[in-house]
Amino acid sequence: MSGFALGTLVDQQTKSPFLTAVSMYGATFATVLGALTLMSVADGSRPRRTLVALECVSLVGGAAQAVPGLPLAARFGLLLVLGFFQSLGTGARMGLLAEVVPTTAYALARSLMNVTSGGMAILGYAIGAVLLRYLSPQEVFAVAAALTGGGSIMVAVAVRERSIRLTRRPGLRQTWTTNIELFSHSGPRALLLNLWVPKA
Repeated sequence: MSGFALGTLVDQQTKSPFLTAVSMYGATFATVLGALTLMSVADGSRPRRTLVALECVSLVGGAAQAVPGLPLAARFGLLLVLGFFQSLGTGARMGLLAEVVPTTAYALARSLMNVTSGGMAILGYAIGAVLLRYLSPQEVFAVAAALTGGGSIMVAVAVRERSIRLTRRPGLRQTWTTNIELFSHSGPRALLLNLWVPKA
């Protein structure tokens, strides 16, 4: 919903298809950058604490987007910052998934999470499009922020804390070492590359 509202707002103000596309999907590139630099932090911190903190960051970012008259540069900056840290949330969720389901069920559970995530993205675009017929982009941002707040509460209440998985100090070096190790094997490399293929 936030992406759709931001794309609509950018299109109204700039009439630029390129900037509109960047506003809707540019966060993905920031997420990739986060995965290449700080992914080990997801394993070096307590997952529940990480997820709750990231939900709060998303809530603040979504609420800031709802501020009328916010410059486009600030909106893009928020978009990139939130996208960058989103990689940590993905890492924490996938790590939790590996802990709560049996090894033999991980592939199925991971696929189910992908399907669920994609389905909710489609639903969010549909609801966002309907709301934009009656509300301004800033009001849609406010609705999205309220939903994010509800999601933050659900994460805080429903997710149990677990131990830190990484025994070594997280950081850029650890992230790169792990990435190189994963991509040095043909099986994980093929799997990871396939996971980057868009679902649509």
